[in-house]
Amino acid sequence: MYCFRQIFPALLLLLTGTFLTARGQSPFETSTLGAGFSTHLTDSELTEYWSRGTGFAVWWRTPFYLGELELHAARLPYISKEPEVQPGLTNIQTSMTWGIPVRIGSRITLFGGILIGNSFFYQTGKGPFEYPESEFSAGFSGRLTLRLTDRTTLQARLQQTRIYTYHRIDDRRLTVGLEYRFDTPGWLKSFLR
Repeated sequence: MYCFRQIFPALLLLLTGTFLTARGQSPFETSTLGAGFSTHLTDSELTEYWSRGTGFAVWWRTPFYLGELELHAARLPYISKEPEVQPGLTNIQTSMTWGIPVRIGSRITLFGGILIGNSFFYQTGKGPFEYPESEFSAGFSGRLTLRLTDRTTLQARLQQTRIYTYHRIDDRRLTVGLEYRFDTPGWLKSFLR
């Protein structure tokens, strides 16, 4: 039941957005680069031993067949609550998201999408974990963008991700940042097509 409750609203938004979105732009026509601050919003088994820190994220987005394709990476620190016993952790989350943008007026765009990715954990010093861990992750992403100029936007994103470790970790993350849109260079369009 958990899976259905999580998937149904996102699918409904994607299907609705498919019919409401203008399809005038061809795939890879423009590119958007963004960067901002990112933080975890939920507690998990990790927060019993580590405090959540604020990290940073970078992303690239382009139009892609009835929607948008986005590559996203975030570096998020976990600060040890007992540094003399165990070191801090760093979490690198990478994902690829496909979804549907829906314009609300001339300056606001809402977005809903599905994502798959990887969650990579490593220690920042010596401690009980011998090796880094790399785990598959999947989830949903919602975004609100506010157009500031023809080429720049302010973005707020909420991402719900399940990290498939032995003990599942459900992670909700907020990212806020600025974006810059430009025409995709010809060599990159050729490579992507």
